[in-house]
Amino acid sequence: MATKAELVERLYRRFKGVPNFSIEDAEELVEESLKVHGYEPSADVPADKESLVLLYAQKEGAWNIAFSVAHYFRFSDGE
Repeated sequence: MATKAELVERLYRRFKGVPNFSIEDAEELVEESLKVHGYEPSADVPADKESLVLLYAQKEGAWNIAFSVAHYFRFSDGE
């Protein structure tokens, strides 16, 4: 069983190299994932569901980061 705080810490470590990614961002993503998977934010997550909750949170975090930096990229013919 993992607590929300443990999941937040694990997610935060996965994104530690991303500039401006804070522990609050990790907490928000874990809370969203817990809600999507039917858990209360204060509830412990069973060991067999920890990866599911973390993978969803990680996917959402990566999507948010990719979406926010996409405007920096530009492609034109000849490059």
